[in-house]
Formats: sequence, C-alpha cells, structure tokens
Amino acid sequence: MLKIKLRDKILIMVIAICLFSIISISLTSYVQNQSLADYSRETNYILGNNAVSGAQDALLDMAHDFVRIILKEQSSSCNNMLDSIKFNILLLEGVVTDILNNPEDYPNSRPIMRPSEAVEGIYCNTYSLPGTVAMTPEIERELKLLSNTSLLMPILAENPNIIELYVGLESGLFYNYTTFTFENPEYDARTRPWYIAAKNQPDEVIFTEVYADAFGTGMVLTAAKAIFDSNGNFMGVAALDILLENLKILVEQTQVTETGYTFIINEAGMYIVHPDMGSDGVELFLSESDLNGQGGLAEGYRHMMNGEDGFVSDEINGDRIFLVFSPISVANWSIGSIIHEEELLYLLKTLTTEIDDYSAESEQRIEVMSSRTSRIILIIVAIVVLLTVILAISVSKIISTPIGKLTRSISLIKTNKNEVVYGLQRFDEIGTIANAVQDMKDSLIDALEKVHYDALTGIYNRRFLEESLCSIVNLLSRCDGTLSVMMIDVDFFKKYNDTYGHDMGDVCLKSIAQAFLQCLERADDFVARYGGEEFAVILPNTDENGAKLVAQKLLEAVRLLNIPHSKNKAASCVTVSIGVTTAKVTYPQNTGDYIKRADEALYISKQDGRNRYTFSPFGDA
Repeated sequence: MLKIKLRDKILIMVIAICLFSIISISLTSYVQNQSLADYSRETNYILGNNAVSGAQDALLDMAHDFVRIILKEQSSSCNNMLDSIKFNILLLEGVVTDILNNPEDYPNSRPIMRPSEAVEGIYCNTYSLPGTVAMTPEIERELKLLSNTSLLMPILAENPNIIELYVGLESGLFYNYTTFTFENPEYDARTRPWYIAAKNQPDEVIFTEVYADAFGTGMVLTAAKAIFDSNGNFMGVAALDILLENLKILVEQTQVTETGYTFIINEAGMYIVHPDMGSDGVELFLSESDLNGQGGLAEGYRHMMNGEDGFVSDEINGDRIFLVFSPISVANWSIGSIIHEEELLYLLKTLTTEIDDYSAESEQRIEVMSSRTSRIILIIVAIVVLLTVILAISVSKIISTPIGKLTRSISLIKTNKNEVVYGLQRFDEIGTIANAVQDMKDSLIDALEKVHYDALTGIYNRRFLEESLCSIVNLLSRCDGTLSVMMIDVDFFKKYNDTYGHDMGDVCLKSIAQAFLQCLERADDFVARYGGEEFAVILPNTDENGAKLVAQKLLEAVRLLNIPHSKNKAASCVTVSIGVTTAKVTYPQNTGDYIKRADEALYISKQDGRNRYTFSPFGDA
C-alpha cells in the first residue's frame, strides 16, 4: 500500500480546499453576473440609483464571505500549530510518566551522550536545586531518573515555537531540559500558575495567559500536562514555554487590508496576538469600553469570547467598521479581523455620481460593475490560495519536523548510535513510529549489552569507556571543567585464581564490580572493566579532594566484601590497588593520556605495598 507523508496529506487537503473554493466562487460569480445582466435588461428604465446601491450591498456581502474564508484558514492554521504543541507536551508527559512509574527499566542512570552543540555546559549545572528543596534520597532518585529523558531536548528544540522545556514534581524538584539552571534560588514550581492549572485540570493540556519572557525572548505562554503514577496519584507537571512571535508573523502575513488588522484573543478577553503586542503602554486585555459598550464591535468581542463566528459592524466617528471573527477550538481562542468599509468599496467610488435619467446606459454600468466584481473575486481568490499555501507549508513543517527527527533517530538506534527515542500510544503516523520504537526496544537492549557492556560483570566495557571518555573530554573542555580518572587492579588475582579456581575468580570480579557501582552516587560517574582484573572509574566535574574520597570508598567497599585470599601478603582477604589522576580540561586532550597517568599512579600503589591508592595530578589540575 502506498503511504503518504503527513506533510503531503496536509498539502493535498489544502490544494483540494483551494480548488473547491475557486470552483464555488467562479460558479457564484458566473451566476451573479448572469443575474445582474438579466436584471438590467428586464428593469432597464426602473431601477435608477437603487440598482447601484443594491450592487454595492451585494459586493459588501460578498467581501464579508471572502474575509470569512481567510479567517477560517487562519483559524485552521492556528489549530494545527496548537495541535503540534499538544503533541510535544504529551510526548514529554508520556516519557516522564514511564520513567517515574517504571524505574526498574532504568537501573543505571548514566551520562547520555548528546550533540555537543545542543547542550553546552550540561555537566556544570545539571544538579542545581532551589534553596527551598533539600537533597533527600527520594529527590536524588527522581533526579537520576529524570536525567534519562534529556534526549527529548534536542528533538523538541527543532520546534521554533518552544523556548523552554521542564518538569516540576510534588517533591519540590524542578528539572529544566533547556537551560539546566534556576533563575531564583527560592523558585518553587508548585506555586506557579502553570503547575496549579495543570493539577486542577488533570485530563487536559492547559494553556496559560500570555506574559513577557523573563529572559527578554518575547511574548510567551506555557502549555502544561499533569503526570500521574500507575495508581492514579498525582506526581507533578510537564510543561513547555511557547514563543508567540511565529504565530504573530503567520497572522500578520494574512492581513487583508492596509489600515485594518488581525488579532487573536482568549475566552477572558486577553490578547494572544496583536500587531502592537509587546509595545510600551499597550494593554494585554480588551478594555471595559470594548466589552461593555452597546455598539456592534462590543457585541462582536463578546461573541468571540463565547467561541462563536460571524461578523458585526459599527459606526465610529463617521467611519463604518466591520469585525469578522472565527473560533480557534484547540485553545479556546478566537481570531478576528478589523476592516474599514471604504476599503471594500474603493472600486465602486466611480459609480457614486448622481444619475438623473437611467436609460440604456444603466445596463452597461451594471455590466461594468459585474466585471469589476469578478476582478475583485479573482484577486481575493488569489490571496486566499497564496496565503493558504504559505500557512500550510509553515504548519506542515511545524508538525513534520519533530516526526522527521523521530524517524531519523529510530534509524540511528539500529546503527548503534547514542540516541534514544520514546513514543506515545496513538493511532496515526506518529503512533506507527511509536510502535516501531517499542518493537525495537528488546533488540536495542541486546545490542547495547553486546557493544557497551562486559559479559561477565554486567558493567561497561573498555569500548564504552573509550567512546564516553572522548565525548566527556570534549564537553568539559567547553566550560573548563575538571575530570578525575582512576585505574584499579585486584591484588594478587592470578594467585587467587590458582588457589580457588577460575569459576571463583569470576565470582570475585562480579562482586567487586557491584561494590564499585554502589559507591558511585552521581549519574555522571561510571565504572568499566578495562580488561582482566583491571577496572577504570570516570568522575566528570570532580576535583582532587572528591576523587580521593571516592578512592577511599572503593577501597573500603572491597574490604567489606571480606573475600578470603590466603596468598594476599598485605591482608587475609581480597584487596585492590588504585591510581588516581585529576585534570583541568581546558582543551580537548588525548584520552589515552588520562588513562596512562592513572596507570602510572596505580603502579606506585603496587610498589608501596598494595591495598591503597596513589594520587598523581595531571597538568595544572
């Protein structure tokens, strides 16, 4: 079966709408022209000035219909844009819910390698907490679990409307996937309007009111969705901030007249898009006079806030003004367009001269008027077609770009690239991709175990160590970070194998590897089997003092295993020797140099009697 891409479906639908509109308008124009011609012939000496007046009214009605068509297309485009935002927030909510409800699927939180251009400085600020939240074991567990979702950030960053992506939990933890920082040490997400609104409407994606972004990006609003555990208990809120500038540009591009303007309001009368939005002294809400007045415009504003469509007119300072409006159902918004009557009738000004004696010339005048009306129809049709295509292409990009990234990421999974993708339970093209992700989950785990994990101990292998160390050094060099590296060797392990056998030797290595894992508390730190009885420990953003503390913990953890070893000269149980080095990463360095320096320090530990660690600084660290 031939599969059609989502973007192509949208374009096909828009082209079909345009063709239908052209045919309908052309037929209407033809019928009207015929009617006008017949009417002129039958009433050649009767109509007089009333004929011109009636033609003007007919043209006004026709213009209203065309403006409605444009407004309907604008409304549809806004609905599509908001649907794409809903997809992104539901994607984030689904992934976070899965991770928090199924922690057993994410047993070893670890630094996930991401494109360096997307997350500069991540290792410096990942664990910042507001002053109102203490680092309890529960929050530390949640923090480690949430770090697994960081791959969502570069995918969603492709959507130009999203500037912030974050999660707030009932425990007080606030995790920002875009900046990894906190603007206020007393910030508590649980007190924020977006958090409270999503909690009060748990089944809906909520949209907040418009506000100016604190970082000066522009006018934004927040979309949020509540998160629940498997028992239906509320856990927190996933949210993202939407930049309204792109929506404003799309609306401004469809302005029909020179002196009129198009705008969007919500059900509370707050402007979502307005030509003067963001300017000093401009109110964000409709004024009291706008809402409570008796004129036609006030009535139109009230209809807009009720989610209705239609048009009204009003007389302001001798100028007749029309308000045409249509609802945007996804977010309970409404789009309206202000138009001056004179702009709709400018082609008829030549017909306003006084007619004293209507004769055979009246038919000619009506035919001229019909011809001009047809030209107006063609011009407005051209505008509708052009602007509809522009809006359709823009919206299709907004929707299809994340899907394209999702599809490409799935291909990368099969080639063993460091990229992870999560899907949602849907029944469209997005759902098809999500199902493909689920089908590949088992094969991905098997592939990772073969490529990056040691078959005996279950921890990372030397290949993962070398690949990860290279990526970590590149990232730390961007922020002058500090890196500590350890090389570890099991003391007298050959004699242990000779005494107890190789099977017991395997059991010994497994026990030591698990003891090392228990000592590493941060998601960034990891241990790998370097080869034989040798292990390596990588500690990003860890200085000399921190590395020495970890080395002490590793020595003590092995001693507490109390594995008997009759041939160990320094102790009656199995022990290890450790070499430690710390480096200030100011530029990308050959990763082999770090391993070599740590190995030299390990050799000194062995010479000094084993069952100890030796520190050897690297460069200026």
